Amino acid sequence: MGFLQEKYTREYFTGLTPDGDHAGYGALGADEWRAGSIFCEIKEPIDLVDLRGGRVLEIGHGRGESARYMFKEKGIIEYLGVDFSEAAHQLACETLAGIPKDSWQLKVADVLEFMQAANFESCFDAVFMLDTIEHIPRAEVVKLLPLILRSLKTGGYLIVDTPFYGVDEDYIEQGYRFVAPSASDLHPATKGMHCNKFTRERILCEIGSVGFRILGDKKFQKPRLPSFQKATHWLRRCAKQTVNKLRKCN
Repeated sequence: MGFLQEKYTREYFTGLTPDGDHAGYGALGADEWRAGSIFCEIKEPIDLVDLRGGRVLEIGHGRGESARYMFKEKGIIEYLGVDFSEAAHQLACETLAGIPKDSWQLKVADVLEFMQAANFESCFDAVFMLDTIEHIPRAEVVKLLPLILRSLKTGGYLIVDTPFYGVDEDYIEQGYRFVAPSASDLHPATKGMHCNKFTRERILCEIGSVGFRILGDKKFQKPRLPSFQKATHWLRRCAKQTVNKLRKCN
């Protein structure tokens, strides 16, 4: 937990050195964020779902432009963001400064520990992991996905955006080395940050095995109750209402 936390600095998120020069590495979309906009690769997965009036959880909120976009353009009413980076927390607070404070919360925490402690049940209309899941060790993702499923309302969505690779890579289990390194793996400042690299087949299998419906490469849904379960719940409610009415009559 907290793997390579020291690498998630303000310089990483903004792509700028303390002197204002380009760092030559960092999270994508910094230029758009500075302009008050949002990078297309962050916007597109958000647009996969209707969020009007929704309550959203974002795991790995980064600079906070996704939350800003959801409030201003997608019509959400409540947002909770979790990120283990203090730099991300500070940047996201700056980004959301123009949004009413009572509608959003940002937590600095390890997401697995946070979700285990919070024990959310049917709280959110959507959960987002945008360029995040590849930064979470594989052993933790296995424990995290069921907690995300539990936290969603029935019919709620999990949106996961991550690059697909030709081979699966578990950087930690592989002895802190990559079999097929990508550009970010070769840069000293970002080496190891993509510690859990997915093929398309594995991520669909892993998320589907938890119980999510697979609606696309990035879009997953908590299944709605089967018809017979709905009928059972309806009958129970009717029976309870009838008993309450009889008690009042007596």
